[in-house]
Amino acid sequence: ERFREAYDRDPWSSVALLGPACERSDATRGEAGRTPSRSLMGNAKSGPETLAQAAELLERQQAGIEALRKWAAAEPGLRAARQSIAEAEGPGILAPDRFYERFLIARGWAPEPAKKMLASHIQWRACILPSTLTSKSLAEAALQFGPFTFLGHDREGCPVMLSHHRRFEPSRFTVQSYTQYMVFMLE
Repeated sequence: ERFREAYDRDPWSSVALLGPACERSDATRGEAGRTPSRSLMGNAKSGPETLAQAAELLERQQAGIEALRKWAAAEPGLRAARQSIAEAEGPGILAPDRFYERFLIARGWAPEPAKKMLASHIQWRACILPSTLTSKSLAEAALQFGPFTFLGHDREGCPVMLSHHRRFEPSRFTVQSYTQYMVFMLE
């Protein structure tokens, strides 16, 4: 209903579902309680042919995630950044498997490039601290003249954003204020 009202006001806007893909029902999940990643599983033509192959892929995926988690916890160059994130955003922000899995997926399950990407992200997150941004901490112009509006969640719990590119006025933003605005909206 909120989408319909927003669309009626501005039919040239686009709607996007943001955030991680909605989880599938328990019936479609693997033994570990989650669906094996598509990038590891492949498409219907090149995917695993037996349940045993699927289980092996899921096991390799879980081992990769665990190895990346252990590396990040032991890496001396990331300790200070991890500590500042834990203090500001809570220790659980770096805990979920999905957090580590996305870096492995982005780098084709290659551990060394995933480590490099993860280290860069942790350093960035320690500087920005996305979870500490609030609508009060953003400039009023950012919320008024920014291109996105949060409409709520769909029936499956995924966030729904309305994109108003016509109302976007870049001259009202600095690079820092726009970066904070985008991080706030995407987090």
